[in-house]
Amino acid sequence: MSSTASAHAAHGDSHGHGGGHSSEGHGAEHGGHGHHPSYVAHHFDTAKQQFDTGKFGIWMFLVTEVLFFSGLFCAYLLYRAHHPEIFIYAHHYLDTKLGAINTIVLLFSSLTMAWAVRAAALGQKKVLVWMLILTLACAFGFLGIKYIEYSHKIHDGLVWGARSTRRIWSRTTRAPSRRTCTSSSASTSG
Repeated sequence: MSSTASAHAAHGDSHGHGGGHSSEGHGAEHGGHGHHPSYVAHHFDTAKQQFDTGKFGIWMFLVTEVLFFSGLFCAYLLYRAHHPEIFIYAHHYLDTKLGAINTIVLLFSSLTMAWAVRAAALGQKKVLVWMLILTLACAFGFLGIKYIEYSHKIHDGLVWGARSTRRIWSRTTRAPSRRTCTSSSASTSG
């Protein structure tokens, strides 16, 4: 038993939690987790280990994002290559001005949120509050633009799975409808 542990045992605490223990003895008796700087989280032994773990986590996040979006873009490209008529049809219903405004709103809200996080880290309460207000205003602006976009689509009957969408689709692409296919097959077989 070390001299520090003997001193703790003499104070009546066999685990080293008695009065007047040094940080060196405490760390040695509990797996080497001594007192370390406040900027190092309690589950890391050193600042380097904490930094390396954070760096590894960011790289893992980036790898998963690349994998996810690669699959998404491949699916998009394949779908677009095999069904170009759907994209030709759909582009008539897109509002590029509202889409551009929404993109600007999203980018600006990302900036204000990152600025709010920075202000919180620096203890700048007024800046933090204003950035959060701007971020919330951007969120409501985004939802308002989406309301305008989707209300036009609903008015035109462009809702997922609606019969009116199928009718519009069959008229604009001049694809034979079910009724035409069944009636023509019935007439040729009889």
